[in-house]
Amino acid sequence: MGIRPAIVLAGALLLLSLAQLAIAIANANSDHKTHHFIVKGHVFCDYCRGANVPNKMSKPMPRAEVKLECKDSYEKGKVTYSVTDIITDDDGKYEIPVEGDHKAEYCVVELVKSSKPDCADIVRDSWGRKPVAEVTLTDTDDLHPTNRIASKLSFSPKERSSQCGRVFRESDEEDDYLPPVPTH
Repeated sequence: MGIRPAIVLAGALLLLSLAQLAIAIANANSDHKTHHFIVKGHVFCDYCRGANVPNKMSKPMPRAEVKLECKDSYEKGKVTYSVTDIITDDDGKYEIPVEGDHKAEYCVVELVKSSKPDCADIVRDSWGRKPVAEVTLTDTDDLHPTNRIASKLSFSPKERSSQCGRVFRESDEEDDYLPPVPTH
């Protein structure tokens, strides 16, 4: 083999290596732009039916089912992304893995199914809407961590507990003893 064919072969190998390097860099950059989030939340039984605020009577809801849905708009939007069959752990907590950036979408976690027959109602608001936990699933707007914390969601029994008035009065009395918030 002469010098000229060896140079041509070396040049071809160099070009092939550069092409493979460019493809590897492009793949690494596209993987870097893939967003991965973990939505974390909590489901409980609200014995004070409709309060949807954890209190002394609240109990975690193990093995309850929730789902995450993203829609292209707030009102009656088309579902663009969903994660279903999410079951809470023994403490009523869940973690939902989410792929992709959903900046232009309205994303919520909602209740699907209770694990307790005596605490299975989903109390709707005065407009007839089911409670949902809105989550932002984009890393823009100064939101960089991958964990997203959803507000708590609750199921309720058919009837409100007779103890709720006492629980809320005690809570109000405890709030009376909190130190004042400083104003600057």
